[in-house]
Amino acid sequence: MRLTTGQIVLKCLGAAVGVMLLVTVCTLSLSAASYEELVAQTKQDQKFDLAALRQAYVESPSYDPFNTEIAGMRVLFDKAVVDGDCEAAIKHGHTILEKYYLYIDVHAVLSNCYRRVGHKVFTRRHAAMALGLFQAILASGDGKAPETAYVIIAASEQETMLRRRGLRLVHQELINKDGRNYHLITAMTKGGAKAEIYFNVDPLVRWSVTRAKERAL
Repeated sequence: MRLTTGQIVLKCLGAAVGVMLLVTVCTLSLSAASYEELVAQTKQDQKFDLAALRQAYVESPSYDPFNTEIAGMRVLFDKAVVDGDCEAAIKHGHTILEKYYLYIDVHAVLSNCYRRVGHKVFTRRHAAMALGLFQAILASGDGKAPETAYVIIAASEQETMLRRRGLRLVHQELINKDGRNYHLITAMTKGGAKAEIYFNVDPLVRWSVTRAKERAL
């Protein structure tokens, strides 16, 4: 049975809990490190502070919370996943990660594909990144109120969080409270119950406002 990208992400995040124990997590020296430098060090040493890496991405010139530059790549990647073509999925997945290394779904799929081809090192590496990034969002809040909203830095992270909790998006509202921006998500569980979740989307809003001003010049 062929799995969708979302199903593979859920499978990987569920199986990766033990894998995280195999990865050393440490705090990097961040005083002058750029996002690109942190990514390079993460790839080389597999030692990372994902909270710092996420913040460095938000502050970098390459920040794009809507992944506009990789939309076409994602189409090819998703097709490879649906087709069960791991060779193509690995190829397109790495192309995406060169643009956006913090893409949870892509790391999850690559872990699954490398497991299928028997490459244990890459299986563990990408599973650890997928789970670590997911846990970094979980650590930011519980989503029950604006004050404890999940903090996301990309639209794809919101999609992953809803999918991981088995929720289907029904309605999304952008609200502002005390100078901060939130998505108030109304969603449905598989059993038909309604759920409300808050996501802090300050980085996404700031990026959108900046781009709108640039286009107006």
